[in-house]
Amino acid sequence: MARAAPDGLTLLMAYCGQVTINPFTYGNMTVDPLGDLIGVTRAVRTSIALVVHPDFPARDFPGFLAELRRQPGRVNYATAGSGSLLHVVAELLQRRTGTEMTSVHFRGSAAAIPEVLAGRVPVIVDPVPTIAQHVQAGRLAR
Repeated sequence: MARAAPDGLTLLMAYCGQVTINPFTYGNMTVDPLGDLIGVTRAVRTSIALVVHPDFPARDFPGFLAELRRQPGRVNYATAGSGSLLHVVAELLQRRTGTEMTSVHFRGSAAAIPEVLAGRVPVIVDPVPTIAQHVQAGRLAR
């Protein structure tokens, strides 16, 4: 895409994680997304949420943080992949709150969500549209 002829016929739609995180994650990129690509517009905007399996002992965010502090590093959380935007958000949450969880990496949300629904991994940070049906049905708690 970065090397396509500037004829107005080529358009790239990219997930923000690819453009903003990959340059800091992969040292061997042949394209600098932030320097070689020009943003035109935002096509989609979505929110993300931290949700837990209903058996998780906390019922609100302060309780969630207290639980993490009670057992540092012992609570697992599912990610949609190492270095994904959702992984980075969970790591940022830990850094800003002084807590520690253990990441369990999956190949995308489609692989991670069943593990959280089954309670094998109790926590996930994921886009709201992906998890909303499970929260509404009571299979995940926010």
